[in-house]
Amino acid sequence: MNILARFSVIVIVWLCIPFGWFPGQASCEELSKEELLFLKSEQPIIFVSQTRYPPFEFIDNQGERTGMCLELGRWIATEFGFQAKFYDTHFHQAQEDVITGEADVLTSLFYSKKRDVHFEFTQMIFEVPASIFVSARRVDIKNVQDLEGMRIAIQKGDYAKEFLEGRDINFKHIPANDFSEAIDLLVGFKADAIIGDEQIVMYEIFKSKRADLVKMVGEPLYIGRNCMAVANENKILAGILSKGIRAAQSHGVMDKINKKWLGTHYSSAQPARPQYIFHVSVGSAVVIAMIVLIWLWNVRLRNAVRIKTEELTRREEALMQSERKLKAILEASPDPMVLYDVQGHPQYINPVFTKVFGWTLEELKDRRIPYVPPEEESLAREKIGQIYSSGQPLSFETRRITKDRQILDIILSAAVTKDEDEKPNGMVVNLTDITKQKALEAQFEQAQKIESLGTLAGGIAHDFNNLLSGIYGYLDLALKLTTQADVARYLTKAFQSSDRAKGLTQQLLTFSKGGAPVKKVDTLIPFIEETTQFALSGSSISCEFSIPNELWMCDYDSNQIAQVIDNIVINACHSMPDQGVLKVAAINLDLSGQQHPMLDGSRYVRISISDSGVGIPRQHLNRIFDPFFTTKQQGSGLGLATSYSIVKRHGGIIEVESEPEKGSVFHIYLPATGQTGEASVEKEDMNYQGYGRILIMDDEEDIRDMLSDMLELMGFSCTGARDGEHALDLFTRAVQDSDPFRAAILDLTVPGGMGGKETIARLRELDGQIPVFVASGYSDDSVIADPDRFGFTASLEKPFMVTDLIRVFKTYL
Repeated sequence: MNILARFSVIVIVWLCIPFGWFPGQASCEELSKEELLFLKSEQPIIFVSQTRYPPFEFIDNQGERTGMCLELGRWIATEFGFQAKFYDTHFHQAQEDVITGEADVLTSLFYSKKRDVHFEFTQMIFEVPASIFVSARRVDIKNVQDLEGMRIAIQKGDYAKEFLEGRDINFKHIPANDFSEAIDLLVGFKADAIIGDEQIVMYEIFKSKRADLVKMVGEPLYIGRNCMAVANENKILAGILSKGIRAAQSHGVMDKINKKWLGTHYSSAQPARPQYIFHVSVGSAVVIAMIVLIWLWNVRLRNAVRIKTEELTRREEALMQSERKLKAILEASPDPMVLYDVQGHPQYINPVFTKVFGWTLEELKDRRIPYVPPEEESLAREKIGQIYSSGQPLSFETRRITKDRQILDIILSAAVTKDEDEKPNGMVVNLTDITKQKALEAQFEQAQKIESLGTLAGGIAHDFNNLLSGIYGYLDLALKLTTQADVARYLTKAFQSSDRAKGLTQQLLTFSKGGAPVKKVDTLIPFIEETTQFALSGSSISCEFSIPNELWMCDYDSNQIAQVIDNIVINACHSMPDQGVLKVAAINLDLSGQQHPMLDGSRYVRISISDSGVGIPRQHLNRIFDPFFTTKQQGSGLGLATSYSIVKRHGGIIEVESEPEKGSVFHIYLPATGQTGEASVEKEDMNYQGYGRILIMDDEEDIRDMLSDMLELMGFSCTGARDGEHALDLFTRAVQDSDPFRAAILDLTVPGGMGGKETIARLRELDGQIPVFVASGYSDDSVIADPDRFGFTASLEKPFMVTDLIRVFKTYL
């Protein structure tokens, strides 16, 4: 046994000597005198690198140049004691700079015979595989032959172009400054594929969180021999750099760089050592002899231990490597991910999971937490069973609960994980949050419904206004002509009902189209109370008013402001399901000399509507005026948004104060005149008598007849036209017959014919002075709000009364 021990020591010493495995033995190659003189005379040595070629060389978040090749270059400069300068540019420009002498060293370049004509290469530093990358959903590209005729994104100056041309592949070259730009071209469907270095492309994919959009296909096309390169005539510098690379390898610097940046070691070129072949050969023979002796000594025991140890080591290393890869994938995912064992117990969650859902791993292991909604549990069990039974990945839509009790809509994608014996050992689950997407889809559907409803409401309101015009007008005529008190009383009630119907159609029109308000200076005193009481009809809510008699008058559209008050009052009623008290107050505000962030004027009337309901949660206060935002199950989310828009068009604002369980107060600010007054009442002047002929254009015969009766009562004669073409024909003939019309009333909208807007343009060519009045049931139309801009003299809103006609005709005739 002593002889065997001595023999073993001799063998170990023999094997260690040629490889420098004893302490204190230097492994660094020394520079020749010629090389030292070169460095002394040529300093500084200028290194150029690529701006974006991670992890080998790139600009980090702090704007510093860094990466594996740059660390190696800096280490060589320090080791050999020469001054080095570094700068970066695009890959193609970097090659040009070395060839033209702007730079001395290109820190990273694949070797090829074509490039060898222009460059002198160092020994290889890294082996870098290059592969094909395509869109994740693409299935028609699997190998290099499938690239025929395709658009290929390739970094400028990259070896990939030379490789494809060498294979006689007919392709369209899409040049990119770097691989990040190449990925943008692929994701933006401006390229069919990328050929790029695996480490760099994968780095850019995960950094930009687009792992679900891009995939790698097929085997690597080639293994790039990554070297440093200098100009072809600069062989001395290439030799210095090669010695530096070998020194870095022998000192373990390359291993440290690899572990720092990659976690695993890339295979590096190892320098040949032919001088050690003899030692290795002799040592190998001696080792074989020693193994034979050991086997003779205790073959069974040693063999069993060795085999078992190797097997355990291999399995442990494979397991650790697999776990590292899986963890890297999970942590790089932009979506929450969970790893379960076969019993369904969570074993790992990535950081994104905690960020999105709030739960930690320990909390998730507690089955009592409300992570899975009760109504989703049966679906989860069913799908998990399907995945394990089929062994195939599966995706389905479901919901999960966050730690702060929010319910998220998600797409759950799951796949079975297997051990080395291909037996299921758990499941990996990816959760894609589609809550915002679902909300946008719901908003889009809601918008379509509202648009359809608005179109329907506008059409109904217009048709109803036309029908109401006849009823309204004839009731007004009957009231003017009757002398019987009882008849007048009944007609007045019928007229008041028609007036409310008129207000309802105006609200429908405001809902359907919005539009500019048709404003009139008037008091708000009876208006606020009447509108509020109307909104509370049929409700058990009581109301208290506090409105001073000296309240200023405002310039406002009564129909639109009524809709604002109506929306707020109805919301207040909904917030007080168990009855309550609604308080409505109005005050004058003089902001002269004061600044308000949202008000430009000085005099305002503030209408305050307060309830004693449940209040509005603080997190919702900034969103209640957003279109489609609602906390009601069946709400449209348009009431307050419409109200806000109406008040803004009046030059005012709406503010809200609220506390949960204490109620809410809505403040409506309307610009005021600073003057007080009573509600305006149209003063009838039935003594007004006009003369001349009036042209009436309306597609409804009843309305033409009603207008004729009103105008004839006022002393005019009338001629009716069914559309614009008819009206123009009558107008032209009247001029030719020397019996011209004194004025015209044109209906704005004529279904299937020429309406008022088209007719006025032609009419003004014939006569630019004649008073022309536009009439419409669309009171919110811009033509009604600003008739002069379209060539009309004034506007009339359907339905109208005799006093409306008298007021307009007295003013303009």
